Amino acid sequence: KTMGQLSFALSISIFLIYALLASQFESFIMPIIIIGSIPLALIGVIWGLVILRQPIDIMVMIGVILLAGVVVNNAIVLLDFVASMRQKGVPLREALIEAGGSRLRPILMTTLTTVLGWIPMALAIGGGSAGYYQGMAIAVMFGLSFSTLLTLIFIPVLYLIVEEAKEKRAEKKKKNVEKEKAKMA
Repeated sequence: KTMGQLSFALSISIFLIYALLASQFESFIMPIIIIGSIPLALIGVIWGLVILRQPIDIMVMIGVILLAGVVVNNAIVLLDFVASMRQKGVPLREALIEAGGSRLRPILMTTLTTVLGWIPMALAIGGGSAGYYQGMAIAVMFGLSFSTLLTLIFIPVLYLIVEEAKEKRAEKKKKNVEKEKAKMA
């Protein structure tokens, strides 16, 4: 019953993340691209739990809910920089390459400090209930690490595909409008 409630809480958190991103980016597609980093984190969580033979429990689910809010930050940092470059007139591919290069260090530093901060809890160092939180720490560490590495590749590629498709549609629409004008003239 508790796992069902936590799954529902995860769904609500993803919806709230989407709503916030949609209002901030004034787009319905950009938040979907950004939220694409959440399944990448789940890959890391599963690998971490399997490798370290940790069962899925309530604390792991809380770690996954926490990850939903944290892993989108890397994609936001990357795509926000791309959007600002595009507003300055930089071509799409050039903006993606520039964003990847200039945002790589801050993204890696943030991830590394977060992962290193979770190590004592993952090792269950300390007395009392330290082992109780071990699953959450493992989920966050592996989920964030995998998500960061895969986000740096997957999110720009997904953004490129979506933006190029959008540009092709706009070009096709422009040609159709020109054909209609030519027929009327």
